[in-house]
Amino acid sequence: MIEKHVEATGSKKGKRILDNFDVYLPKFKKIIPNDYKKMLQLATKFEERGLSSEQAQIEAFYEAMEQKR
Repeated sequence: MIEKHVEATGSKKGKRILDNFDVYLPKFKKIIPNDYKKMLQLATKFEERGLSSEQAQIEAFYEAMEQKR
Protein backbone atom coordinates (compact mmCIF):
# COMPACT_ATOMS: atom_id res chain seq x y z
CA MET A 1 0.00 0.00 0.00
CA ILE A 2 2.80 2.38 0.84
CA GLU A 3 4.57 1.60 -2.43
CA LYS A 4 1.41 2.40 -4.39
CA HIS A 5 0.97 5.61 -2.41
CA VAL A 6 4.55 6.70 -3.13
CA GLU A 7 4.12 5.90 -6.82
CA ALA A 8 0.87 7.84 -7.04
CA THR A 9 1.88 10.86 -4.95
CA GLY A 10 5.68 11.04 -4.82
CA SER A 11 5.38 11.14 -1.02
CA LYS A 12 8.76 11.84 0.58
CA LYS A 13 7.59 10.46 3.92
CA GLY A 14 6.36 7.28 2.24
CA LYS A 15 9.70 6.86 0.48
CA ARG A 16 11.55 7.36 3.78
CA ILE A 17 9.40 4.64 5.37
CA LEU A 18 10.09 2.25 2.49
CA ASP A 19 13.82 2.99 2.56
CA ASN A 20 13.94 2.28 6.32
CA PHE A 21 11.18 -0.30 6.55
CA ASP A 22 12.92 -2.44 9.19
CA VAL A 23 13.01 0.59 11.48
CA TYR A 24 9.38 1.57 10.86
CA LEU A 25 7.80 -1.90 10.86
CA PRO A 26 7.65 -2.24 14.68
CA LYS A 27 5.77 1.08 14.81
CA PHE A 28 2.85 -0.27 12.76
CA LYS A 29 -0.17 -1.58 14.65
CA LYS A 30 -2.66 -4.14 13.43
CA ILE A 31 -6.12 -2.89 14.26
CA ILE A 32 -8.97 -5.39 14.21
CA PRO A 33 -12.50 -5.10 15.59
CA ASN A 34 -13.04 -6.80 18.95
CA ASP A 35 -15.76 -9.09 17.57
CA TYR A 36 -13.50 -10.25 14.75
CA LYS A 37 -10.66 -10.92 17.19
CA LYS A 38 -13.03 -12.96 19.35
CA MET A 39 -14.12 -15.00 16.32
CA LEU A 40 -10.48 -15.73 15.41
CA GLN A 41 -9.77 -16.89 18.95
CA LEU A 42 -12.85 -19.11 19.03
CA ALA A 43 -12.10 -20.60 15.61
CA THR A 44 -8.56 -21.41 16.73
CA LYS A 45 -9.95 -23.14 19.81
CA PHE A 46 -12.17 -25.35 17.65
CA GLU A 47 -9.37 -26.10 15.18
CA GLU A 48 -7.20 -27.23 18.11
CA ARG A 49 -10.00 -29.67 18.94
CA GLY A 50 -9.60 -31.20 15.49
CA LEU A 51 -12.28 -29.42 13.46
CA SER A 52 -11.56 -28.27 9.93
CA SER A 53 -11.01 -24.56 9.44
CA GLU A 54 -14.44 -24.16 7.86
CA GLN A 55 -16.26 -26.10 10.57
CA ALA A 56 -14.30 -24.27 13.28
CA GLN A 57 -15.48 -20.93 11.87
CA ILE A 58 -19.09 -22.12 11.89
CA GLU A 59 -18.84 -23.36 15.47
CA ALA A 60 -17.11 -20.13 16.51
CA PHE A 61 -19.96 -18.13 15.01
CA TYR A 62 -22.59 -20.13 16.91
CA GLU A 63 -20.67 -19.86 20.18
CA ALA A 64 -20.19 -16.13 19.76
CA MET A 65 -23.93 -15.69 19.15
CA GLU A 66 -24.69 -17.69 22.28
CA GLN A 67 -22.34 -15.52 24.33
CA LYS A 68 -24.12 -12.36 23.18
CA ARG A 69 -27.49 -13.53 24.53
